Amino acid sequence: MTLTWTNLPHDDTERDHIPAALLAEVLLENRYEVRRWCQRFICTEAQLRLAVAQVGNDPQAVRVALHR
Repeated sequence: MTLTWTNLPHDDTERDHIPAALLAEVLLENRYEVRRWCQRFICTEAQLRLAVAQVGNDPQAVRVALHR
């Protein structure tokens, strides 16, 4: 028996593509969003939450706060 995954993208660019609308704000409302932003900024959840508390949810401001 062979299983075929038809709903998975076949190239990495399609899988890694995140719509621009979802990148407009750093939202910490669910685990998926927190994990995605932590991976994007290469930080821990605690670091991300602290940066958002300090500078708000603008991605560029959060990036600057995390990488000082």
